[in-house]
Amino acid sequence: MLETIMVLVMFFFLVAIGLKFYGNIQIQELKKTQTEFERLDSIKVANILMTLPELSCTTFNEFEGSCVDYHKAQSWNQTDPDIMAGAYLPVFGYAKIELKLLYPEERIDHLPDKNIIIYNTKPTNVINSITTEIPIVSYNAINRTKDFGMLSITTYQGRVI
Repeated sequence: MLETIMVLVMFFFLVAIGLKFYGNIQIQELKKTQTEFERLDSIKVANILMTLPELSCTTFNEFEGSCVDYHKAQSWNQTDPDIMAGAYLPVFGYAKIELKLLYPEERIDHLPDKNIIIYNTKPTNVINSITTEIPIVSYNAINRTKDFGMLSITTYQGRVI
């Protein structure tokens, strides 16, 4: 009788160790999947941003992909943050979108803003943030020039209290 009880105890002990090991693997896989979805969310924000007429470059009513109008981005930067959060929170969620002009340096040195924060809304308690940088072209309509830049998109996951 004692041997049967010991065998059952050992059996359940091994089952418990196996479940613990399997549970840890599942948690790691779930974290990887969550990170992947957060990255995809950041890319989704970039795709939405590129198609907005408020920022996109147009030439003779033709849309240019991967292009942000410099002067439109500047005017977004000067808009009241509360108005921007109210209007674009359902579109972008909690994110920081920044236009960074990089090249050619001799031309962008004369611009008033090389780094323009287009949109910035954070939750009160940030749990995690992921930054995605996408190369873009910035069109300056006054000078009729195109400059190379990066669109830096930081998406935040957090709790709103």
